Amino acid sequence: MLEIHDLSKEELEQETRIYRFLHQINIVQDSAKRLEKKGGNLGIQIKAEEKNPFQMEFRPPHFQTSTELAVVIEPLVHRFSDIHYEAIIKLCLMQNNSQELQALVAEATAAAERIKKGAIQLVLNGDERTPDWIYNRFMDKMVNVGDLEAREYEQNLNRDPIMRDLLMFQFYDYCMNMTRFLVWLKRALKDGRFLPKGALRDHLCILCCRTGDEAVFTKVEHTLPEALGNTHSVLPRGYCCNDCQVIMAPVESKVMESIPFAMTKLLFTKHTKAGRFPSAKLGAVHYKKMKPNHLRMEDFAGKKARPKVEGSENGRVSFNLSGASKFDHIALGRVLVKAALGGMSLEKGRKYVLNRRFDAAREFVKTGKGLHVRLLMGKKSSPNSRMVAQYQHLTNGGVGALMLVHGIEFVFAVTPVPDETMPSLDVLDKVEVFDLWNPDPPPHYHAGAA
Repeated sequence: MLEIHDLSKEELEQETRIYRFLHQINIVQDSAKRLEKKGGNLGIQIKAEEKNPFQMEFRPPHFQTSTELAVVIEPLVHRFSDIHYEAIIKLCLMQNNSQELQALVAEATAAAERIKKGAIQLVLNGDERTPDWIYNRFMDKMVNVGDLEAREYEQNLNRDPIMRDLLMFQFYDYCMNMTRFLVWLKRALKDGRFLPKGALRDHLCILCCRTGDEAVFTKVEHTLPEALGNTHSVLPRGYCCNDCQVIMAPVESKVMESIPFAMTKLLFTKHTKAGRFPSAKLGAVHYKKMKPNHLRMEDFAGKKARPKVEGSENGRVSFNLSGASKFDHIALGRVLVKAALGGMSLEKGRKYVLNRRFDAAREFVKTGKGLHVRLLMGKKSSPNSRMVAQYQHLTNGGVGALMLVHGIEFVFAVTPVPDETMPSLDVLDKVEVFDLWNPDPPPHYHAGAA
């Protein structure tokens, strides 16, 4: 019987953390390059003339892109993040306590402290306000909050324009300096080979069953797409070959731009893998995030396209978002079935997934054909940021999957189910039913015809 060497849970967790750390810095680099192209310089012009009031003009970099940069560096500098640069350094020291690494750590610690302390001493209400304090304060009060809270904080800042501009200068300066530091740290750790070495594993693709002698394995693969905000459920290098990833990339992109995920990723994803705030074009309305909790809508069809906004006494508003896009049930099924195979390989091991009973699922993922199952999608949901998957054995010896993706429920089998019985009225009242063997556009069933 074939023996497959997989990563242990501890090895998988460590390797995923290292990948997320390096990948997040790549995102930071992309954001910084984009900011540089749009005008990344910042400065303060101070003007003092006799008999005239003291004047200061703050000239920030491109506002939207610099805000995106502040958001993408957060997982790397947030004190409680598991990919905080200090947490990754400690992980490196646990496996390599050489003098060379200790010297690098000392240099990195000193450099980070200089950035946190800053070159300008600011005192507000008797307390020193360092760039590190200002960054965390602004993220908590202006960036990662709703519009009402952010506006209130900005109004307080505007009471003292000079101090406001000094604080804003420190905020953006911290982001830029920390970006340079993180890029340097990544390069130093990689060039010095101080990062923990990857664990031993067999190179064997769960989708095409080819080995390292037959295919190239240089990349990790997310079970559910990264575009949905999935950063933790990752297949390590060696589990999915490059060719199969290339096949699925356009399929996943197509699904991410259609209902329901075009809307949910807009609501629950902080940034794209390019470091931008997400956006979506649904019908005549273009939705774009300006901050993690700030959504802008632009309509191209007049007032009829605008959602009806209702106010309340506490100053908050409510409205319904709606949109339309092309829906490809086969593409959606391929993405979900691939996610199920990936999730089971992490939970149960690749030996379980490489069983021949999943051959039809593999063929379906690669070609969109060959898997005789139905996909059930809940008609009503309470969207949220959670992504959960459960698997269970079916009475016919197959395997079923239940996935909650941003609060939307999907139920399907990962092994063939030959039953083509018409779904009952009770079922059709609660879920949409798609036949994944049927290439015709949905709907495949109507509640009134049951």
